[in-house]
Amino acid sequence: MYSSKPAYVFGFHGLDKDVGKDVLNGKTELRHSKNSYDWLGHGVYFWENSLERARQYAVDDSKRKHSKIKTPFVIGAIIDLGNCFDLLDKQHLDFLAFAYDELARGLIEAGQELPINAPFDSGDFDFKNAS
Repeated sequence: MYSSKPAYVFGFHGLDKDVGKDVLNGKTELRHSKNSYDWLGHGVYFWENSLERARQYAVDDSKRKHSKIKTPFVIGAIIDLGNCFDLLDKQHLDFLAFAYDELARGLIEAGQELPINAPFDSGDFDFKNAS
């Protein structure tokens, strides 16, 4: 058993063209997302081995009313997975199920409902009870 995945992957990130060019030219860095609806946590999201999925994300996001993406663009990166939460690994899936049960129990005890996630194309993000 290992806690560090010995692998590199290609990752692709959809964003605005001007921002992407500034990142590539070292003028800025990717900013971590810190939205209440980031169900995988705060950070910078990449699509593993899927240039087209990152492009689709950027195009879809650009159509949202308040999108910061004016011209869809994709950048790529070689990512050392290191210590990662691999959703293809049964051990990690078991932990995810445990964490979900704990979250649900804690919210019920606090008299709150579980947040409900909406499809990306349902308009601007409209998450019930998200804070």
